[in-house]
Amino acid sequence: MKMVNKKCLVLLATYNGASFIAQQIESILNQENITITLVISDDISTDSTLEIIKSYADSRIIFLPNVGKFGSASQNFFRLIMDTDFEEFEFIAFADQDDLWRSNKLITSINSIKETNSDAFSSNVLAFWEDGTKVVINKSGKQKLFDYIFSSASPGCTYVVKNELLTDFKQKLSKKKDLSKKIDLHDWLLYAFARSNNYKWYVSDIITMDYRQHSTNEFGANLGFYAFLSRWKRARNGWYRKQIIYTAEFCEINNNIIKLLIRNNYLDRIKLLKDVFQYRKKKKEALFLALTLLFPGYK
Repeated sequence: MKMVNKKCLVLLATYNGASFIAQQIESILNQENITITLVISDDISTDSTLEIIKSYADSRIIFLPNVGKFGSASQNFFRLIMDTDFEEFEFIAFADQDDLWRSNKLITSINSIKETNSDAFSSNVLAFWEDGTKVVINKSGKQKLFDYIFSSASPGCTYVVKNELLTDFKQKLSKKKDLSKKIDLHDWLLYAFARSNNYKWYVSDIITMDYRQHSTNEFGANLGFYAFLSRWKRARNGWYRKQIIYTAEFCEINNNIIKLLIRNNYLDRIKLLKDVFQYRKKKKEALFLALTLLFPGYK
């Protein structure tokens, strides 16, 4: 039985999204069986994004005033979390500016949280390109013991979380503002925080939204040779390792995995290989990680 008229707060970060923002706002506001409040934070767009947003005379939309340049989606989302009062909402969702939500996205997510007695939900998506190409991005593999240390649960735009979890995360964020400025992936950080603090996270195989791919995606679907090459470069130039360490520091994860990554000599990386299949949900991702441990490009 579907729940009716559940309240959900949606946090939407925007920057130069004029080509897509109207469609996305409408897909959010047209959710079935959900009472929506949409909070938008813009990162000082230089196109017509602001004008489009302000053209919506809808009481369900709250537009946060500009407070300076954030420079990345993660910092914009951190601002949304810190500057939004979500006390009255049982559920909070995250939205990117360029996707298309299916009309049952939120009710499906909320029902799944209830049915599985979870604290957060994320899901598979259908990636699509302007040339008509469509590919299912499957993130619903079995969660592993330490996968949260090495990756997010799913695309952050699928996340729906309960109030208690995000309130707890907000309190941590307020205490670690300086550290959070070094963190490039808000969705990975929230997943790591949840898992490391014993919150239950459900990853569904349901497709809840269409995930637009275009040339200005900050982080996209990670498909194809060029995406592989980009990931390989980030892993070998030290970016990936630093993000793991920053995320662990934020979440106060101090297990042997983190100690080995911080010390990071060749013997330490060999030791890490022992449990590599507990680091990622998919075997091919674990094997990719094993390669980056064996052949790091940084010193």
